Amino acid sequence: MCIYTIMVVYLITNLINDKKYVGITKRLLKVRWYEHVKKSKQKNLSDISLHKDIFLYGGNKNNSYLCIKKLV
Repeated sequence: MCIYTIMVVYLITNLINDKKYVGITKRLLKVRWYEHVKKSKQKNLSDISLHKDIFLYGGNKNNSYLCIKKLV
């Protein structure tokens, strides 16, 4: 029996400063985006520039995300 794990490579673009972030996840892309937004609101902000940009510029309306490739 084979079990396949689908990985998703995704691109997030900050629509204000045009910075781009590439990531990979096993979770649904919408769930992963929610995790990024949630981490950007934590008291101890991480060193990840994506989280800092979400904190500074806001989440949903100032960023776009899309699936680049699904890997099996």
